[in-house]
Amino acid sequence: MLLLAGILGLCLIALLTQALVSVPWLGLTLASGNGGDAPMVAEVAPGSPADGKVAPGALVEQVRLANGETLVLTPELVAPEGAYALADAASFRTFFRAEALIHDTLVAGPVALKLTGDQWVTLEPANRPLASIAFGYWVGMLSGLAALLVGTGVWTYRRESPACRHFALNGVGMFLAAVAATPINHRELTLQPLLLEALTHINLLGVTLTCFALVALIWNYPVRLGRLPLPRLLYAAALVIATVSVLELSPAPVLLFQLPLMISMLVLFPLFGFLQWRRTLEAPADRAALLWLITVVLLTMITAVMANLLQVALAREVYLSTSGVYALVLVMYVALAFGVVRYRLFNLGQWWLEAMIWALSGIVVLVLDAFLLAVTASAGLSLGVALLVAGWLYFPLRQYLWRQLNPAAGQPLERHLPELIDTLLSARSAEDLERRWQGLLARVFQPLASQLLAQSCRPGGLDREGLVMHCPTVAGTGCLELSHAGKGKRLFSTADLRLAEAMLALTRQALALRRAEDARVREAALREEEKASLLRDLHDGVGSLVTTMGLVADLTLSQSTEPATRERLETLAGLSRETLVEVRAIMQAFDDELDWVTLAAQLRVLGRTLADAGGLTFDMGFELVPEAPEPDSVLSLNLSRFYKECLTNVLKHAGASGLEVTLTVGICELALVISDDGVGLPAVNNPSCRADGTGRGSANLAARAQRLGGRLQIQSAPGRGTCVRLTLPLAAIGTEVAHLPAAAGAPQAGYSGDDGQGAAA
Repeated sequence: MLLLAGILGLCLIALLTQALVSVPWLGLTLASGNGGDAPMVAEVAPGSPADGKVAPGALVEQVRLANGETLVLTPELVAPEGAYALADAASFRTFFRAEALIHDTLVAGPVALKLTGDQWVTLEPANRPLASIAFGYWVGMLSGLAALLVGTGVWTYRRESPACRHFALNGVGMFLAAVAATPINHRELTLQPLLLEALTHINLLGVTLTCFALVALIWNYPVRLGRLPLPRLLYAAALVIATVSVLELSPAPVLLFQLPLMISMLVLFPLFGFLQWRRTLEAPADRAALLWLITVVLLTMITAVMANLLQVALAREVYLSTSGVYALVLVMYVALAFGVVRYRLFNLGQWWLEAMIWALSGIVVLVLDAFLLAVTASAGLSLGVALLVAGWLYFPLRQYLWRQLNPAAGQPLERHLPELIDTLLSARSAEDLERRWQGLLARVFQPLASQLLAQSCRPGGLDREGLVMHCPTVAGTGCLELSHAGKGKRLFSTADLRLAEAMLALTRQALALRRAEDARVREAALREEEKASLLRDLHDGVGSLVTTMGLVADLTLSQSTEPATRERLETLAGLSRETLVEVRAIMQAFDDELDWVTLAAQLRVLGRTLADAGGLTFDMGFELVPEAPEPDSVLSLNLSRFYKECLTNVLKHAGASGLEVTLTVGICELALVISDDGVGLPAVNNPSCRADGTGRGSANLAARAQRLGGRLQIQSAPGRGTCVRLTLPLAAIGTEVAHLPAAAGAPQAGYSGDDGQGAAA
């Protein structure tokens, strides 16, 4: 609809421009405001028929008509305001008859003009070049086109709104007034008679419609002031005024033109604006939009009426040209377009401005193409230059204006990320995060009021034409209602809704992480409590009982003399001591402060003790990568039991004289190697790899390795001893690493030697 209105407007402007340049041209610019009885030559166009024959400043008193008669040229005949500067009906009719005679004379051939001092000059009319049209002509046409586009754009997207319909009619009226008055204002001597008369009546209709539509608009916006069908009465009055003009029934054409303007813009519009101001005391957003509307209209329309039209009606000097009036009108519509975006006039948002920019982009290319085609007469060159100018100049300027005018465009998520991150990281609990989320919404969107509702939010998020935005709570159990964005200066938009949704998604992820962290902390605390309880039970329960059993056995053993009884008591005392060792091992395995160095020392002491009891030599090597993760209780307990079982098998079955142990701890895995110089294992199909549990005592070893997710390798040959290698993964233990004093990147070796005293230390 916008593009269609723009194209139709351009076509009408092109037709009127063609009609203007089709009138035979002399190259004179006549001024009517010199205070004399004859118009004065203000300017002579270079290269025109009058160039060199008529000097600027000369007075043109008469023109010889085609029928041989002479016509006295009065300032009223060349006045830019046309017929509606005349005070009575007789002058109104005489004006059009005289203009028709002048047009016939220009068409017929040479034109004789009488200058001051009875000097006659004969001029041969020529075709008027497009370049001779003054810049003010294009200002007037552009102002009308801008009014049409803005009005059509508002109505296109809010057709159900009475205020938008009135604003659209205002734009149509301003377009009609501008395109009708501008050719009249910029004619040389005259226009085609029928066209001149038609444009005069259309100008009156357009001006009246413009002013009455503004009054109807302020009657309905932001709220309707009463039940009286005032807009219909105003539009009916506009039609009546146009009919009176066409039928020439008015005794005073100047009053027919001026009176509606003065009543509507100097009386009704300020009065209704004051009433609307009182009605919007409790609606800050409506008041902000109303204030902008009233300010823009009063500063432009009333200034135009007071500076131009009213002064013409009173036959006084015109301080503001008609082109200046339409320049003011252009500023008004640009300011109203700004108000639509900044203050959400008529509850329109950024999509309206996007549509307007899109339509204007197409119109700019069309206008440039048409202008360059007229200048260069080359279709390909004109289109290329038009696209080049639009691409390099207009579109970058459009993007800059878009960023300046659109408040939502300055609110990307990245802009609020620092504050959002601070909110997420500083929250100490889920409840605190909920409170901080509500505060973040208040700081970002600056609503006048916010309210927490118990019900869940409806899809869409925007309500009451953008006055209210609903945002879910972080937990999703309620809805936060924000009213009047930007401290009441604007409405919420879909961009605000998308921003809120993006921030909510990040906040909910933070809440999920916070809850997971809280659950992990609670679970860790529970495990610590259970571990402490288990350690107390082992120490106070099982440990106490076993200690008592050992003491009783030792006391009874000291008092008994029977060999059989002493043997049983010694066995019982030994089992109690072994049980205490096992209990201590379990308790140490649950110790969180256990590290690889301590674990290696415990393995060394255990190995040294068992080897001494069996009469074997013992040697243990230990290598540790500093970045290796610390051992956990499950690993240390199972590794100790695996180690003890291996040593027990060596003592019972290997018949060895020496025992060597190597513990290597890397970043991803550890390796425990236990070697003896005993009789070895019997030959089997695969003697070098006995990981399936075949052999003496190896079933339990294979089971423990499988339970830990490790690999067990047994290498043996008869008479050559046995080597048991256990490899365990460390990936699941943890992420904390041990830092031992060693050279960077070098494994730390230690606690190796024949006597094993370093391990005990």
